[in-house]
Amino acid sequence: MTGTLQNFARKYKVEIDLLSFEFKINDLLVPERVFEKPEDGCFVYGMYLEGARWNYNSHKLDYSKNRELYTEVPLIHMIPVANRKVPETVKNYLFFLF
Repeated sequence: MTGTLQNFARKYKVEIDLLSFEFKINDLLVPERVFEKPEDGCFVYGMYLEGARWNYNSHKLDYSKNRELYTEVPLIHMIPVANRKVPETVKNYLFFLF
């Protein structure tokens, strides 16, 4: 993740300390069919949610189904952004990534 921020900072001549990530869930893309890297940022896949699931119809986090503890997370596009501010109108769910 740090390397992605470093590449972005060098490319656009931005201080790395001003950068953070914006995340876009690409639930229509299948990782096996992605052959090119994004112009900026990186694609991440292979992560799992515990006690929740991604709802492909509403494109949001949802309650897990009965007896379903772990669910796969769709492809995530991590996009470096300078001076990112979280929009007040958008409800964000903050969580830890292990």
